[in-house]
Amino acid sequence: MKTHKEVMDSLTPVRREQVKARAEELRTEIRLEEIRKSRKVTQVELARNMRVSQPAVSQMEKDSRISIIRLKRFTEALGGKLNIQVEFPDGKNYKVL
Repeated sequence: MKTHKEVMDSLTPVRREQVKARAEELRTEIRLEEIRKSRKVTQVELARNMRVSQPAVSQMEKDSRISIIRLKRFTEALGGKLNIQVEFPDGKNYKVL
């Protein structure tokens, strides 16, 4: 059986980047659920606060391509505030939201 490193080394650079990007998406998917659970809020409670269905909350937690508006509503329904900042290598930062 090959190790993870051996498998990754056998991929083309493009495919390796695709795998890394998907792995990051999966980590993002986990984070929304972890945030909700850390706040001790059920999907049903969050759905009620957001005025959506529980399956909609479940889908948001699974979908790494959540819109900024939905992420903002998700955050606010948990009592938080979403901040988005753009950072550049030259040190300039811009608050977007």
